[in-house]
Amino acid sequence: MIIAIPEILREKLGPEGARALADLLNEASVRTRGDVIEIAASRFERRLAEELAQLRAEFRADLSAEIGGLRAELHSEIGGLREELRSEFHSEIGELRSEIAALREDSGRLRVDMAALESRVIRWMFIFWIGQLGAVLGIFFVFFRALA
Repeated sequence: MIIAIPEILREKLGPEGARALADLLNEASVRTRGDVIEIAASRFERRLAEELAQLRAEFRADLSAEIGGLRAELHSEIGGLREELRSEFHSEIGELRSEIAALREDSGRLRVDMAALESRVIRWMFIFWIGQLGAVLGIFFVFFRALA
């Protein structure tokens, strides 16, 4: 920046004094600009830090709320799955119990059938046993007759 020194001051100060005054004013202007830039940068950094802190706080609050909502949703989903699994488990247990009862009935019928079969087998065993006894007695009878 060029500073124009009025004629009156140039006359009073002289050429060297006017140049020195211009240099002084230029140097003061440069320092002032530097100070203003430094203060503005400092204010900007502070403001930026405040805004970032506020954004972080808002983000954390939003994130915490979102996580809380997701957590609640997850708990309700898990609860629903538990209830669904419990109901399926109880229905499967009921089906197994009814199948066991049916098997017990079948087992009772099977025992009755086996008892009937056993009695028939024993009856036929006695018939064959009596037949064999008769055959052996006949052989003995023939043998003893032939000897006597």
